[in-house]
Amino acid sequence: MPLAPLPIPRFLRSLRLAVLLPAVVLNLVAGLGVAYLALGNARDSVSELSLALHDQIARRVAERLDTFLSPPPQLLRSYATLAHSQGLPLHDMAALRRFFTAEIQNHHELSSQYLAFPLGGMIGAGMDREKLYVTGTDTPAAGQWRKSWADNQGDPMEVVTTLPNFDARLRPWFKTAIDDRDSRVVWSDVYVLFSGQDMALTASKAIRDDNGQVRAVIAADIFLSHISDFLRRLHRQQPGLTFIVDAQGLLVASSTDEAPFQPATATLAARRLAARDAANPVIAQAAAGLAQSTGSHFTVSENGNRHSVTAIPFTESHGLSWQVLVVVPESAYLGHIQAGSRHTALLIAAVVLVSLLLGFALAYAASRAITAISRGARAISDGQLSHKVPIPALTELADLATAFNGMADKLAQADRTQKHHIAEMSQAQSLLKRQNQALETSNAELEYFAYVASHDLREPLRNVTAYASLLGKRLDGRLSPEEQEFLGFIHQGGLRMDELVRDLLDFARIGRQGDPMADIAMIDVLEMAKANLRVQLEHAHAQVETITALPVVSGCVRELVSLLQNLIANALKYRRPDVPPHITLSCQAEPGKWHFQVADNGIGLVLGQGYEERVFRLFQRLHQRDEHGGGTGVGLAICKRVVEGHGGDIWVVSPGPNQGCVFHFTLPMAEIGD
Repeated sequence: MPLAPLPIPRFLRSLRLAVLLPAVVLNLVAGLGVAYLALGNARDSVSELSLALHDQIARRVAERLDTFLSPPPQLLRSYATLAHSQGLPLHDMAALRRFFTAEIQNHHELSSQYLAFPLGGMIGAGMDREKLYVTGTDTPAAGQWRKSWADNQGDPMEVVTTLPNFDARLRPWFKTAIDDRDSRVVWSDVYVLFSGQDMALTASKAIRDDNGQVRAVIAADIFLSHISDFLRRLHRQQPGLTFIVDAQGLLVASSTDEAPFQPATATLAARRLAARDAANPVIAQAAAGLAQSTGSHFTVSENGNRHSVTAIPFTESHGLSWQVLVVVPESAYLGHIQAGSRHTALLIAAVVLVSLLLGFALAYAASRAITAISRGARAISDGQLSHKVPIPALTELADLATAFNGMADKLAQADRTQKHHIAEMSQAQSLLKRQNQALETSNAELEYFAYVASHDLREPLRNVTAYASLLGKRLDGRLSPEEQEFLGFIHQGGLRMDELVRDLLDFARIGRQGDPMADIAMIDVLEMAKANLRVQLEHAHAQVETITALPVVSGCVRELVSLLQNLIANALKYRRPDVPPHITLSCQAEPGKWHFQVADNGIGLVLGQGYEERVFRLFQRLHQRDEHGGGTGVGLAICKRVVEGHGGDIWVVSPGPNQGCVFHFTLPMAEIGD
């Protein structure tokens, strides 16, 4: 019996009408949207103008930095020129002290000037809180260092600080200057002054003679508070703030009253502040934004207020690399526009509210039908696959409900099919589990057999060969030739049986001993194989060489050594009489694998007899047992099992009898880790 349609007004029985009617209403208020866009364009125009102003401020700061930082390098170069012309008395400590005292009084932007000698001593002068002082050691050699207040002529008056065993050669500014072989002016890192009142920057330059030997290192310090003072004066008439950071993100200067360093305490040394840790939240947010931004303009938000940030790099020819950041609140330029935007936003909100009320009324009728389908979906998700939803009156929703009921029927059918498949999979898994248990039992029995064969079976064989040898020695001379021959048969048969058991054990253990896979160079594998066959190689006067570079492969080292050892042993066994064996190993790369070739100059293979495949079979020999030194017929079978166990292939090619053989095998390329 079909379900009755849900009651719904006739004028809402078309979903298209229910969707189009709100769209028509919204189109009536599109004009308001145009007004909003106009306000947005005005905002963008003002933003562009403000960014241009920010760029001008930042570039003005950069020009000021260039002006502020250029005197120290110029002075140091002039001092170096004066020293080369003998105008600077490098060997007269008193004259140097008077020279620097006069110079520091003429250059107030510098905090101190000084000169260090190759023996570790130094002499200089500076200003501390507008008070003149001199520093240095008594001689050009390292020793006691003093800082003393001085008069205008540089004569010491009162000792302020002393340091025993001072050695200028250990100071960073000395080392930096010495390391520059071109004797250029170099800057130190920014540091906090010993007094803890300011931060400073040191420029230094090595003075060398014509042979390149260091005669002295001259240096000058500048206070960075001058930069902060300039930034504060700049922002007296400009909104926002400006700060400067170095390449490590540490503050150099700022227009705020916050010091860019943490003064020393009784327990902690003075340290510079990272911009991201600044007490001023605007500076902290701008520094964080700089680390994440890839451009020179970006915005940050602090306490709900947006700030526009302009960052330009400042690089100085002597190695400084800083960033100048100008931060201005958007409200400084966009206040009036934002006020107009708020009024427009209120009008738009009112229109949207009316549209929402109308849309809600129109959607209510459709939502009743959709709710019924939603309940049906939840019933299906709870496993009630026989549940059916009523057919609504809206044409589109009626089609949806019909499709939903059809889907429920198909889900019920699929559920029954799935349960049947799960039952079959459960049976298959049980069977597979039993087979795995049987396989594990078989593997355990095989391991036990290997143990028995290795100990219990080989022990009697060793006894037979040992006693046969002992019997031959004790009855030497008392046995007839035929008895000696029979006794030799016993001894040789025991040896062959022991060798055969050992080779069978090696064959059975391939891939079963749990040896770890490892990355190993094939040249090392070759050397281990040659070491194992050293006696046979020397006896046969054989030569083994590589004609290409050998790669690194991933595999079981023991099995790879067995592979090359058996291939080389096969070449030694089947060599031509009176021709020293010559064995070559080469390799070439192929897609996803390495292709190895082991070539010899032995007796080769007869073509057209199928020997190329038979040689890899277990117990297969192409010659009589006593020819070519005997053998068990297991060696090449071991090679085949090793290669295939590593995911490769092996085959042999021979031009013909007495023309040698070339054994080819492939191994997957090793995936070498980082």
